[in-house]
Amino acid sequence: MAQNRLASALEAMNDALAVAPDDSTANHAMALLKIRLGETSDAKTHFDQALVSDPGNVGARNDYGSYLCGQGKWKGGAKQFETARDDPFNTEPYVSQYGLGVCLIGAGEFRAAQEQFRAEFIGVGGSEMIALGCESLCPIDRLSVMGFVEPLRRLPELLTLKRKLRRRFLADRIDAFIGIDSPVFNLSLAKALKNKGIKTIHFVSPTIWAYRENRVFNIKKSIDLMLTLFPFEKDLYKKHKIKAECVGHPLADQLSLKDRGCNLRTQLGIPNDQTVVALLPGSRVDEVNRIAPIFFETALEALQKYPKLKFLVPFSNLETHLRLKSYMANLSIVAGEQFTLINDSHAALDASDFAFITSGTATLEALFLRKPMVIC
Repeated sequence: MAQNRLASALEAMNDALAVAPDDSTANHAMALLKIRLGETSDAKTHFDQALVSDPGNVGARNDYGSYLCGQGKWKGGAKQFETARDDPFNTEPYVSQYGLGVCLIGAGEFRAAQEQFRAEFIGVGGSEMIALGCESLCPIDRLSVMGFVEPLRRLPELLTLKRKLRRRFLADRIDAFIGIDSPVFNLSLAKALKNKGIKTIHFVSPTIWAYRENRVFNIKKSIDLMLTLFPFEKDLYKKHKIKAECVGHPLADQLSLKDRGCNLRTQLGIPNDQTVVALLPGSRVDEVNRIAPIFFETALEALQKYPKLKFLVPFSNLETHLRLKSYMANLSIVAGEQFTLINDSHAALDASDFAFITSGTATLEALFLRKPMVIC
């Protein structure tokens, strides 16, 4: 039945365009119909014609912006929304402004997006979120726990933090809560907030597709929307009638497959023919404490057989920098010619030939940068 209606609509639109091929309204309607039919290249042609015929067709411009953003053409979409927003005859500029904000987020221009939404952000954020204006109520590394012993040891602290956040969010009457990873902590907090009528969103699905799929029932009670990394996860949530959208991994946009190694080596003063190994013992202090000594001892053993090796060791903050320097000093390693500390993990991986990596996000970074690795 639906296919019959679409076929009838297509026939009617073709008749209309045969009479008035340059009509803006008809081309706008045809563009939307082509999107519905999955003929996206034809949709672009009709959007372009609609706006050539009438640059002031704000509805067509907004829909064109949505179409471009849906195709991952964030900047092109943002340009359409911005033009529509600034049109003096636009009676609903807030619609265009919202679309512009969404496109800017997709393009990674978070500061500009925040200006469009005129939003305030509070919660637990890292240095980049704080730089963008987020009021962080505690250091983000307090949420970083791994294994079985550490979460139990820090349970009183985490429960206190959860209560503190819940009280603050309810007192401020926040519009929405977005939890990023840390599912045990964030989904529990989300459930408490959702029960109070607050919209809840979670980014990075727990791996329910790998084990304990029954967790999905508690997730359903906790969130209004799941933002997933992988397309197949969306289908899994759809099966359980949970709204989900696949947004992909942000590293896929941040890291280019283009090899920048030669340029980075020049900046770091490393010859192109020297073998370089990246050592990534983790971004958290407890990881560095456990893994860094092992990595450094391994590096020293490797130097016994390959004395011309160069090691790049990235650090995530001042505290991990000081810990790394301390472990190097304990092993009589002098920073400089063969061991270089660097505050950019992407650059360290890009300039290296091989990497030793603590299991975590860094392994995905190495994958995107096509670096062979040993994962610890």
